[in-house]
Amino acid sequence: MQRRWPDSKMTKATANDQLKAALLLLADELERRKNNEELLTKALDNIFPYNLYNSLRPDVKEAFNTNKGDILNHYVNRGIDELDLGKEIKANHNELAQRISLNCLKYALLPETKKDKDRISSSKRELLRTLGNISNISENASHAFAVSHTALHYKSGAICTWIPKNGCSTIRYSIALANGAITGQEETKWIHNNNECFNATNRDLLTAPYTFTFLRNPFKRLLSFYTDKLCHKRGDIADSSYQIAQKIFQACENTSFKDFVNFIWENPSSILLDEHTRPQCDFLIYRNYDHYFAVEKFSESVSKIYSSVGLKLIDTRDFNTIYTTKDCTKCDDIGFHDSAKAISGYMKQLKSPKAENMYNKEMIEKVSSIYLDDIILYKNLIKEGDSELREWIASL
Repeated sequence: MQRRWPDSKMTKATANDQLKAALLLLADELERRKNNEELLTKALDNIFPYNLYNSLRPDVKEAFNTNKGDILNHYVNRGIDELDLGKEIKANHNELAQRISLNCLKYALLPETKKDKDRISSSKRELLRTLGNISNISENASHAFAVSHTALHYKSGAICTWIPKNGCSTIRYSIALANGAITGQEETKWIHNNNECFNATNRDLLTAPYTFTFLRNPFKRLLSFYTDKLCHKRGDIADSSYQIAQKIFQACENTSFKDFVNFIWENPSSILLDEHTRPQCDFLIYRNYDHYFAVEKFSESVSKIYSSVGLKLIDTRDFNTIYTTKDCTKCDDIGFHDSAKAISGYMKQLKSPKAENMYNKEMIEKVSSIYLDDIILYKNLIKEGDSELREWIASL
């Protein structure tokens, strides 16, 4: 029987069709995998703790800087086998929870504050940091830290606890001027090198005729730190706080306020490394002060302090070395996604952000968790503190 050979044209056409179909299927599969990979990368990008990873792996930060794609690739290909990120995140937030719990418990023991009355008192002074601590007071680190943020007004014996970002430059300048250490505005830089010059002794603390401090809405205090220390650069040796802050929080001109909040959320212990972000609770030295004033109502407090002890507080914002929002117009165009460089540009045009525009719900939740002890402190000790905080916590 004669063998029949297939038509070569039919065979070639069929092969071409089959190859084409196979290539189309392969293209579809590659496209599907590409889309899946992009979705997975996007999902990982949304939850990956870049700041924490960079802190734990400075070699990665140095190699890739802010390139998120390279950082993710490094983690997937190498870091995932070298580092337990879940364990690190848990450890960080366990430490945060413990610190906040201890502070909240400590301030739960404070005497009830009668916020609706003037409370100038000559009652016996009680130190907060010696409560429950039987160690030698000279070895009590929390007490020493609080002492280092006291200022004694020589003429009256009054003692103020000054807290960074709570009008502290005005307080330190005014007390230095009243005590005769400086003579005027041209010597303002002196205060940055002499923070502990007028610290109170334990005797001063326990015999003070009048005590006061200023507290601030924690959400606004954190934003004030960002717009000052992270949105500007200063080479002035007399005030190195800018370089220190930017190094601690790994900030650059591209760092937005949202980036900064995410950084402290992933690295909660970082706020303890800069006194401008350290919780206000940590600065208090007394179980009770004669007056707790609100930064938000600073001008009203000035006359009360002067009438109480003769100390005149002089607003230093017009001639101080820090960047403030005084004389700036609140601008709706500035948001939490704007870079530090952009916000610096706005401030040079005398435009500043509205605090309420600089937080979304997620950011409020994170800052509330980190500064819960300060929120409780402000609410309980400041007259009308409830109404000041209401718009921030209502959305939670």
